[in-house]
Amino acid sequence: MLAKINLTKPIPSIYNFTVDEFHTYHIGEFGVWVHNDCGFVKPSRKLQVGDKIDISKFSKAKLNDKKVLKSGNYYIVKDRRAGTLNAHGGSYWKLLDSKGKRIGTLTEDGRFLRK
Repeated sequence: MLAKINLTKPIPSIYNFTVDEFHTYHIGEFGVWVHNDCGFVKPSRKLQVGDKIDISKFSKAKLNDKKVLKSGNYYIVKDRRAGTLNAHGGSYWKLLDSKGKRIGTLTEDGRFLRK
């Protein structure tokens, strides 16, 4: 529970900026880890944990006779354990490249979890 707020005078400067090519980075003497609020990113092999892909941009397709969803040269397939108690740490989608090779795992809303 928050008991008290102390304001300092003068109020320190606050900056809002984006770091090109990096979605996460460390700042300050304590190395606080921060993340750009960049909205959706395009699927790629360079995704970082926390990046979010717009799942609504994917449409029905086939890859090697399997039903998938496609956007550009990328595919997503539902994790076979998605929505169950046995799902791997929030895994819902598998992101695949144009050859069907796994790039990483996404949450149901498109957040990149891991490679």
